Amino acid sequence: LTLKECLKVANDVLLCLATIQDKMVHRDIKPSNILLLNGVWCLSDFGISRLLGEDTSEETLRRFRTPRYASPEQLKGEPIRSPSDIYSFGVVFFECLYSKVPFTGPDVVHQHVNDYPVVPNSYGPGIRALVQECLLKEPSSRPTASGLLLRLSALGATPDDPVTAMLLRAKEKIVETAALDEQIWQDFARK
Repeated sequence: LTLKECLKVANDVLLCLATIQDKMVHRDIKPSNILLLNGVWCLSDFGISRLLGEDTSEETLRRFRTPRYASPEQLKGEPIRSPSDIYSFGVVFFECLYSKVPFTGPDVVHQHVNDYPVVPNSYGPGIRALVQECLLKEPSSRPTASGLLLRLSALGATPDDPVTAMLLRAKEKIVETAALDEQIWQDFARK
């Protein structure tokens, strides 16, 4: 896909996620659940979604997920909230942009739980920081769908001036530092 097409997919999916972010969790965001209808990318298959605040069967968490797109907390069997959908969106957006998923195995589950993907800088620091932030391991560190929508619209309208470029690089460094801090704490906790 071209960058313009990727941004269109991302924008439309984020509109869906922003609409449900305080009400429900989809829990199965992946390319096959994103469909084009009358020029709009729509989120489909709410078969394993749940309303926020509702209890979920442990059996549902174990049996119904796609490891290639699942969040670390989902793979660990932890409670699932809206940030889990943001992580899965980040995996899909990564795949749209770079024509590959961030983790390919052999142990995709281990990689999603423990590793940080290398995000190419092909589309500039703003897009790179956005993808990195979606793929942070700590759910509370991930942005909201509505926040991502604002950032995407700003990226599309951003002039190529030095101040904007500097701000985008600063944001990228903040996200990289947050990812590094998370990795250090995870390594410490394992010891």
